[in-house]
Amino acid sequence: MWKQIGLKENIFSIKPLQIDKRHSKLLVGRGYEIDSIKRNIFSNENMIQILTGKYGIGKTSFLNILQYEVFINENKKILPCFRKIEIRNETSIDDFIKTLLFSLCENIGEYYMNSSRKMPEDINFYVKYWLGIKSEKESSGSEFETDLQLIKFRMNKNSEDNIWNNSEPLYSIKKILNIFLKKSKLDGVFFHIDNLELVEIDRLVKLLDECRDTLFSLDKVYWLLGTSNENFPNELYNRSPRFSSYVTSTLHLDYLSHNQLYQAIENRIEEYKLYPDSYVPVPIEKNLISKIYDFTNYDLRETFKIFQYLLMEKIHNPTKSKKTQKKEFEIIEFFFAKDYLVEYCIHFSSFCEIDKETINFLESVFINNIFVQDIDDNSLNKLIRENLISIDMQKKIIPTFKLKTFALMGLIGKKSKDIVYSELIKE
Repeated sequence: MWKQIGLKENIFSIKPLQIDKRHSKLLVGRGYEIDSIKRNIFSNENMIQILTGKYGIGKTSFLNILQYEVFINENKKILPCFRKIEIRNETSIDDFIKTLLFSLCENIGEYYMNSSRKMPEDINFYVKYWLGIKSEKESSGSEFETDLQLIKFRMNKNSEDNIWNNSEPLYSIKKILNIFLKKSKLDGVFFHIDNLELVEIDRLVKLLDECRDTLFSLDKVYWLLGTSNENFPNELYNRSPRFSSYVTSTLHLDYLSHNQLYQAIENRIEEYKLYPDSYVPVPIEKNLISKIYDFTNYDLRETFKIFQYLLMEKIHNPTKSKKTQKKEFEIIEFFFAKDYLVEYCIHFSSFCEIDKETINFLESVFINNIFVQDIDDNSLNKLIRENLISIDMQKKIIPTFKLKTFALMGLIGKKSKDIVYSELIKE
């Protein structure tokens, strides 16, 4: 389909931008925020940076490009976190530390692979062992087992080395960091923990608090904590002032403006067009881009998914001949799109059971000005985790795109359905 438009690949891909030069060209409108975090990185020997922002706003892409820009900096180079870290409600401290260790080993492996340099033997022993532990159940064969035994034998010759004791992965993190930074001459490593909103706030705060002095105080480690719970920094401060005292800074990532969104699409077209000198127009009318973006509450991920859906219906429709498709394709305009938008929202929604009390509250989100203080913390965090509401900077509760689709299905009451439908089809 994309070649019909004159492009190598999907310009509306929802995958996060990767930590590389090519994708760094595609980030738009985040220069101030990146410079702000860079100043913290360059002036500290370690860092805990909290980044908040709505679902689908591009937090992961932003942090990936930030890491790339720091990595290529001449004054201070820090190993990017190529393998993101996620924690869940059931994650124990030991699980968390091992996850960090596995991520560190994979990041080091990626570093040597990308640089086409041979991994030093002493680092290779550690990395190979721990990645072997991670995939031990999937691995088999005498060659693997012999290799692992050889590594264990060589490393155990040092009586001080407890790397082979699975109960002490923290020791291994410190040891690997020390050897790797000395050999590579890099200035530190990033750990990027993503999607913190998926963890119940009490469990999350407890985990962070208990790891404060063992993990989050490590020198030359730069922590990036991303969450769509925009109220998280306040909750963290109230529930764990000890951990909050370690946080270097918090930053809220706001949504892109309409013009920045147009620019982001144009940058992707320029990067992905089949022929460098050819002209490929933005395939969707600007006014429609704005309307869809507004309707999704500035959710870039859902906006791009809707664009893909519209283009599939318009261009890649098997009921139409290629000649007809080509003739019809100029720029998709709103009069064509509105019915497909309703259809997309219905497809997006799945059957959902919501209790009566929650329905009453969610309907009031559409009808009244509801603020954080109007709902208890547990209910608030549950709805945020389920991506049904978000909170703006004035602490007002806002319906997400997901909640709007539920309203369109009639799950949140007739008034809510009428409000959302009117917003969707207005010219």
